[in-house]
Amino acid sequence: MTLVFVLGCAILILAGVALSYGRLASAADPEEFQDGWHLEFDPRRYNVLIRLVSGADLHAARSWRGMTPRLEKQLRRQRAASVSAYLREMRADFLRLETLGRLMVLSGAASLEFRQSLVQAKLDFTLAWWRLRLECFFWRLGLGQARPARLVAVFDSFVKAHSDFSHALASA
Repeated sequence: MTLVFVLGCAILILAGVALSYGRLASAADPEEFQDGWHLEFDPRRYNVLIRLVSGADLHAARSWRGMTPRLEKQLRRQRAASVSAYLREMRADFLRLETLGRLMVLSGAASLEFRQSLVQAKLDFTLAWWRLRLECFFWRLGLGQARPARLVAVFDSFVKAHSDFSHALASA
């Protein structure tokens, strides 16, 4: 019985590692890069995250005729799915921009300040992203509030710093 339990746990762990590796490998797919992608990119599309988890919308929905706790739960679940989709896209966009930044560093065109800001941005984004994922998990269950404003601010500042450097590099 113990051997079966240990083997079962080992198989589950291996499956989890394989799934995680597959997700990481697909997130940085080089085919997703197109020439000039980072110059046309607009981070404002992620501002909708703030509205999706807004308590004001759900509070207003409670006053609608025919709104039941079941419908509210379904609305919250659908919004949580939308938030998850936006978070996946945001992470993929961040990884693309970070890859471009690392390429600039490797080419020798980046200053020491840019290198340090790239590492700091990666840490800040990763922490804010996982924090929001955890908050959204509890928010979906109706326990607590999700606050995406910090993640959106971290992402916006990273995009601004990256684009300022890209434009300075292009004009040089």
